[in-house]
Amino acid sequence: ALATAGSGDDKPVAPLAHVTTIANPAAHRYFAIMQAVVLGSADVELTVDGTLPDNEWLGSHSDMIRRFLDVFGVSPAAPGTASESSRLPKKQKRSAPQTDAEWMELYKKEGREGLAELTVPELKTFCKRNSLAVGGKKDDLVTRIECELLKCDAEGGPRLEPDEKVEY
Repeated sequence: ALATAGSGDDKPVAPLAHVTTIANPAAHRYFAIMQAVVLGSADVELTVDGTLPDNEWLGSHSDMIRRFLDVFGVSPAAPGTASESSRLPKKQKRSAPQTDAEWMELYKKEGREGLAELTVPELKTFCKRNSLAVGGKKDDLVTRIECELLKCDAEGGPRLEPDEKVEY
């Protein structure tokens, strides 16, 4: 179906050929509909989503796929679900350090990353208890605490007794 350009010369205009070559199926469908609207056509080309797996090909090569999975020790998962082996274990919530000695131990074991895993209220509690500024972003709080812990370590240890607890 050819249309006219509408510029007064009434030359036939061919449908946009490049619309059918778009690899993105959603964009292909959108532009096919737009082309049909502009050209006044009721026919819209059906779009086949080429990004989906070809079940016929997968079925014909199932033995090869099974051997591949066996060689690499992967168990096939149901479509749309992650296999048990590919799931990451849930991260366990740690309890916040209660004493300066526990804070020092955490920092010595895990460094800055260990401090960064704590919540902002937990970090602010340490800052308040040690007369540090509590404003700023989490990274600022971690930096302040890190500096304080390094200073305490250089001075010979934490200021609070190991059994002194802090309430949140």
